[in-house]
Amino acid sequence: MDLFQLAADNRLHLEERFTAMKATLAPAEADRLGRFATMVDEFGRISINMRQTTLLSFLTFGSHQHMYEWARSRAAHSSMPADAIMKERMKGFYEHRVFFDTQFDGANTFQYGALNIGGLGATAYGDFCLVLDDHVSSDRPRIAYLRSDSLKAYVGPGPILDQDSLNRDIAPHSHRQMLAALKHSSEILAFPQVRWPSILCNASQYVEAIITGGVTRVDIEAVRMDKLDYDLFFEFAFQDFRSKLADADRFRIDMFVLILQLLEDHHVPLELINHA
Repeated sequence: MDLFQLAADNRLHLEERFTAMKATLAPAEADRLGRFATMVDEFGRISINMRQTTLLSFLTFGSHQHMYEWARSRAAHSSMPADAIMKERMKGFYEHRVFFDTQFDGANTFQYGALNIGGLGATAYGDFCLVLDDHVSSDRPRIAYLRSDSLKAYVGPGPILDQDSLNRDIAPHSHRQMLAALKHSSEILAFPQVRWPSILCNASQYVEAIITGGVTRVDIEAVRMDKLDYDLFFEFAFQDFRSKLADADRFRIDMFVLILQLLEDHHVPLELINHA
């Protein structure tokens, strides 16, 4: 099954649903929802949240491995096969992830991310938010967006694929703003614009983005991190040399210094976000 063709085939349905929803709203509310959709269309990027070690590896070696590549690279130096390594790493998610991926053509090249308009991203997957440049979207026709996390929303016990929900909740890049507006209409009408980035993408929910092909350093628009975390790391890295830290904490500080240097070397901006 071609996931990206499913997304393309859902364009008209998304347009009709978005138009119908706006028609039920008061003019001011319809305008507000339209402004949110425009913001997503103009500023929406794909982000991938990472833990510190993953970001450091990416900046050092220049590419981000999807999970199948990662497992194969570890298996090359391990007595365990790649599937067993993935199963141990993913624990309870392994069966559903492999099942979901095997339903679609070329899924062993899928990279998973989230639709982002300025926040810290899906922080459950890591405190560092890697934002991909807009050229990634324009240069790659094979991009799809799902209303929710693919495993939580579209794979049921068995496992079984909820095909009807997936067909309804999928969008191509050109219609991602409609999918996001349909999902978050009530929150967009209830909360101020400053909250919109964290409503769209946060630790517990996000619009999932799926792309194919590798992600390299040239694809990075920026890296984001919480300003409070930055200030704490910076204090121990460059200001406070007297305090005693546990070995694990000192290791994190040293990684932070290396990340700053690599970002500077490769001209990648670091954006500090005040976490709401």
